[in-house]
Amino acid sequence: MDSFSSAINYKEIGAQMRAVRQKSGDSQTKTADKLFISVKHYGRMERGRVVINLDYISAFSKIYGVELINFLVKTSIHNKHDLIAVINAKLSKYSIDNVRKILEFMKLMEG
Repeated sequence: MDSFSSAINYKEIGAQMRAVRQKSGDSQTKTADKLFISVKHYGRMERGRVVINLDYISAFSKIYGVELINFLVKTSIHNKHDLIAVINAKLSKYSIDNVRKILEFMKLMEG
């Protein structure tokens, strides 16, 4: 697992997914079906017991109309300047290869 993946809090993401799913009224079975995965695997995702593939987070976001970034960044920063400072501080901890991957991901999110 690279440093980017290890920095992600999968328990928190899973808890957020559970909250969104429950708010929609869907069961774990229905959500797993929508994601084309087993109920067992989806349950592990909600409990943060597995690494949650970004493709699943993205698909979940689209299915439930939730912005993908909400699952990846949890912050109370409300102005652009402070947010840029936090992003720069976080990015400085990663290798140039991982920063390139992050930028590639951001480009994908634009289109």
